Amino acid sequence: MAGTSRRKARQRAGFWFVLPAFLFYCLFFAYPFLRTAYLSMTDWNGVGEPVFTGLANYARVFTDPAMWHALINNLKWVVLGTAAPIFLGLILAVMLWSGAKGAMVYRTIYFLPMVLSPVVIGVIWNWIYNPLFGLLNSGLRRVGLGDWAYGWLGESETARYAVLITAIWTYLGFCIVVLLSGGIDSGLVVQQLTHDDRSDLAIDQDGEVQIGHGHVRPRHDRALRWNRP
Repeated sequence: MAGTSRRKARQRAGFWFVLPAFLFYCLFFAYPFLRTAYLSMTDWNGVGEPVFTGLANYARVFTDPAMWHALINNLKWVVLGTAAPIFLGLILAVMLWSGAKGAMVYRTIYFLPMVLSPVVIGVIWNWIYNPLFGLLNSGLRRVGLGDWAYGWLGESETARYAVLITAIWTYLGFCIVVLLSGGIDSGLVVQQLTHDDRSDLAIDQDGEVQIGHGHVRPRHDRALRWNRP
């Protein structure tokens, strides 16, 4: 009887501990999600009473050419924005691992964008892309490529890739640090390659990285999945 009472008391205590978090979840996550799902099936101007229209909004979206154009742009961002930092980060991580002088300084410099606020990053790259006095166009004019100077953020085609380059630059340092040190419970990655592994990895005098698939890839595969259970 006493054991049953203690068990019920623990269950009640657990209920009261979970209740605040559950109410918070319902109020700020579950209700807004369900409300948004409902409003997506209505005709509503944000002021009057919503008029239920069923799946008409979804049918209009999937027949709108602008939707597919936006979807393609998002796919480009996902593919390039994910693959490029990992690929470039792998090359730079291997170069740092190879014993480059000032490796810790370079690692700090590469990781610096991750600790900057998005506002600061936006201001920096706005200066770089400025069509009048930006660093990019000024550099092109200095080397005799003034015809290539362009308003990089003024056209949709160039603005998309200009912003993508900014995002790659921002997250490149994070990929380098992860590939160098490995993730949680994944072990060291580049820094714990064995002597046998080094036969599959070399950096020639031109700085070109050659990576063998037998030893290096499995360890990096663990690092790239370090946040999974």
